[in-house]
Amino acid sequence: MYAGTEIDAVARTFPGKIISLRDDKFLPHELSEVVLKKIQAQLQKVRGLSEAFLVRKVLEGSNRVYVLAVLAGYSWNEGVSDKHLEPLFTDLSQVTGLPSPLVTLPLDLVHGDLIPKFKAVRGASIYKRD
Repeated sequence: MYAGTEIDAVARTFPGKIISLRDDKFLPHELSEVVLKKIQAQLQKVRGLSEAFLVRKVLEGSNRVYVLAVLAGYSWNEGVSDKHLEPLFTDLSQVTGLPSPLVTLPLDLVHGDLIPKFKAVRGASIYKRD
């Protein structure tokens, strides 16, 4: 699922709250090591995933929204080497154990300016292909 649709779904879950990203402050995800390792094992099998960051954003009160930000790498699909986002997001949708509500951001398209913000959050980098 692409970010726009997921942001709309989160906005419906938390009516009256503005879901923005550029001006937000992101916090560590706070997942247990056991849960994180299970997620990381699944991310290794995601086609075309180059790097992934997981952070949380606290809305008013105690509501939380998690952000999974991903960078695509080159992969082969139907004889073409390229950054194939459709298979990447199809595989990501099958990863179990991710916290919710969750917004998945493709950093390759329009959110690349957020990479330094995610890298600055302790423990945010949860996957990087060798």
